[in-house]
Parts: sequence; structure tokens; C-alpha cells
Amino acid sequence: NRACDSIKEGFRNPVGKWVFYTAIAVSICSVFLGLLAVLETSHNSDVINGSLTLACAVCVVAPAVWLFLRRVSPVLAKASTFIFLREALQPSTSVLFYWYRRTEENCKKGYPCLDPEFIGLMDAVAYVFLLCGTIVYQKFFSKWTYRGIFILAQVLLVGFNLLDLIR
Repeated sequence: NRACDSIKEGFRNPVGKWVFYTAIAVSICSVFLGLLAVLETSHNSDVINGSLTLACAVCVVAPAVWLFLRRVSPVLAKASTFIFLREALQPSTSVLFYWYRRTEENCKKGYPCLDPEFIGLMDAVAYVFLLCGTIVYQKFFSKWTYRGIFILAQVLLVGFNLLDLIR
């Protein structure tokens, strides 16, 4: 009953109810996409699931995050929408593990076929660079505004991602 009481209290709160609505919208889309991934077994299931996931992220979840959270705070809505879209549209190494790992099926399809040890090494090196980034921030960027650092980081991120187009 305590859980139900806290949920009821959250919906009564004029600010909290919008956070609950956002969580409900994201949960419904997650359940829908999960069921779709389990039930869709056609030859083009990866393409169908990927397309529907992208459409759901851009057309349903991002607008829901923006519409619901802007009633709490416009700054929170902008930041939450940006972070959601950036994470949804730019897959991370942990998400790509399924296609990176060395299996007979992946190697036949021409995927990278990396050993689990190498993938673990990539993660370890990423954490070392996270530490290096923290040190560089403290040494050189601590006097910069967050907006300036953010813009520089996004420009560099786009530039490095464009390197994927070079063959």
C-alpha cells in the first residue's frame, strides 16, 4: 500500500504528475517495442524493429518528454529531450556488443567479429580516457562556461562521427 500511496501522492503533486506522465509514456513505448522485438520474426525484422524504434523515439517519446516536462521547467524539458535523443540516436559500445562479438553468424554477415577480451579492453581504455578527461577539465577547462564546453564537445562529437563516412 505504501507504493500505491506514493504514486497517488505523486499524481496529486502539480509538478510530480508530469514526471509520472513522462514515465508512463516512455514505459508504454518500451513495452511496445519489447513485444515487437519478441514477436517479429520475419526476414527483415532488424530493419522493421530499427525503423519502428527510431520512429517511436523521435515521434512519440521525445515529444512526450518535451510536452510533459516543460510544465515542470522549460530548461529541464530541453535538457531531457536533448539527452534522450542523443542517447537514443547514437548507440554505445554496450548496445553494439551483439554485433561486435565474434560468432559464426556475425562473421558471415561481415560484422567486426571482435573477441570478448578486446571488447573488455575497449571498455577499460574508455574508463582511462574518462579519467584523463576529468584531469584535462580540471587543468584547462574549469574556467570555461558549461555552454562553451558543451558546444565544443558537440562539434567535436559530430566531427569524429563524420569520420565513419570515410572508407
